[in-house]
Amino acid sequence: MNRKLLSCLLVVAGAPLILSGCAGITIGAPTASAFPSDAASSLEPSAPALPTVAPGTVGIILPDSADGTRWDAAGQKILSDAFAAAGVPVSIQNANGDTAAFVSFAQDMMNQGITVLIIVSPDDATGAEAIAAANGLGAVAIDYDRLTSNGGAQYFVGIKGGKAGDSVTPKTAKAEAEALASIARALTSEDPTQADALAVDTVPDAEAGYDVPAVLVAP
Repeated sequence: MNRKLLSCLLVVAGAPLILSGCAGITIGAPTASAFPSDAASSLEPSAPALPTVAPGTVGIILPDSADGTRWDAAGQKILSDAFAAAGVPVSIQNANGDTAAFVSFAQDMMNQGITVLIIVSPDDATGAEAIAAANGLGAVAIDYDRLTSNGGAQYFVGIKGGKAGDSVTPKTAKAEAEALASIARALTSEDPTQADALAVDTVPDAEAGYDVPAVLVAP
């Protein structure tokens, strides 16, 4: 037998087959035993893994959760209650001030098949990266409360005449959450174009040079 051919047929038991001099051919895949024992820990993301989500789930990523802020436990409950009332399954994650975790959550949500991503940008660069993760896989991105400058979100939901980070009353926060749930329900329905009928307002994105369709509630 030709010596070069013989080398191509060599199989090492318990390991992936490595073919030297046999370009274009790959057989097998690495197994756990092929990696050092500490390899998994070195590859861990900065954000915790997300629980498995059901089809049609909407993803929301908040920037922080310190007590007394807009996105603390009370604020998150307002959001979850609004989505429950609208019949829309939702996964709410909070980055707790960690911008790397914020982007990681967005990427994980896309990997789980979420088709509507709602974010409250901690800053324009982080928000734009999260939106890019969504748009890159054909998901709809919604800026909530804060417009990500030149971020590329398809919709904005916020307060009429409000500014990012403004304090709001529980009544206004509830109205804003309900508006957000309504547009999310439309986007996850059999006819996503229903969302366009809700987004009758616009918010200018000066950097992008166009107006973003929006749903704005009264302060």
